[in-house]
Amino acid sequence: MQLGRALGIVAIVLVLSPSVAFAHAYPVQSDPAPNGALPRAPSRVQITFSEALEPNLSRVTVYDSRARTVQDGPSRVIPNVPSVVVAPLAPHLPNGSYTVVWHVVAADDGHSTAGVFVFGVGV
Repeated sequence: MQLGRALGIVAIVLVLSPSVAFAHAYPVQSDPAPNGALPRAPSRVQITFSEALEPNLSRVTVYDSRARTVQDGPSRVIPNVPSVVVAPLAPHLPNGSYTVVWHVVAADDGHSTAGVFVFGVGV
C-alpha cells in the first residue's frame, strides 16, 4: 500500500513538473534588446534561448517598417552554441523601426515557440 502511494506521488510530480512535461525554448537575452533604441544600425540580431534549438526548424526574420526583410542572408543557429540564433542584417540600414519575428523549435523535445519584438535605429 505504501509503495503504491509513493509511486502515485512520483507520477503526479513528474506530470505536473513544468521542466519535465512542458519544456519550451524562450528568449533569455537579445541583442538588440526588445524596444531598444540604437544610435546606429546593428550588423546582426542575436537571440539567446533557454535551451538548445533544432537548427533546421529555428529562424529569425527582421523586417523594416514597410514589411520588407532587411537581412543579409538567412538566420542560423550557431553550431557550437545551439541556444543562439543569429540573423545578419544588410549593411547601412536607415534610421527607423524594425520588427524581429522569431520561431524556434527545442532540440530535445520538439516544442515550438514564437514571438515578436521591435527595436529602433536613430529614433
